[in-house]
Amino acid sequence: MLAVLAALALGACTPLGVWLYEDPTFELSGVRVTPDSAGLLRLDLAFMACNRNDYDLQASALVTRLMLGGRQVGEGSSAEPILLRMRDSAVVELALHVPAAELAVPADLRERVIPFELAATSTVGTPSGRRPLRFLQRGKARLPRTGSPVWRPEERRACRPGLSVLPPAMGRGRPFPLQPDPMPTPAMPQGDRP
Repeated sequence: MLAVLAALALGACTPLGVWLYEDPTFELSGVRVTPDSAGLLRLDLAFMACNRNDYDLQASALVTRLMLGGRQVGEGSSAEPILLRMRDSAVVELALHVPAAELAVPADLRERVIPFELAATSTVGTPSGRRPLRFLQRGKARLPRTGSPVWRPEERRACRPGLSVLPPAMGRGRPFPLQPDPMPTPAMPQGDRP
């Protein structure tokens, strides 16, 4: 009985915001394709990152792998750690290079539609320490012979970071730092495993 009372007393001293944690989300929001060096295209990917928590979060660089038609064709990462303000969204950009042949449209077609998968990993500092973060987003890329390609994710989740559980309070708004520790880098999501 004494142990239960001690646990309740300890829990009462912990701010409610620390108990309420939700992983930030990342959604593909844009892709720009530009010619780069011989035989390569540069894909500039933009992700909408959403933090619904009542405190800032800091995530390590976002490492992303692109699969087209079931084959890995490119990999890239954001240049710096990502600061996600409390109850806010942010745009995270990164570039990767893809062989031009992977996005080529055959001569007998006006356009080509190809399924894509974006698998990404990061590590986020949370109230309870570092946490691996993984996501997998699927969709279809519509590649016209002329004009800009259109990349459409299969599902989109609305980012409504202002829908907070707690009112503003003194001390909230400081990010949980990513301090070095021996935690390994999270593995990339594979195939059908989300």
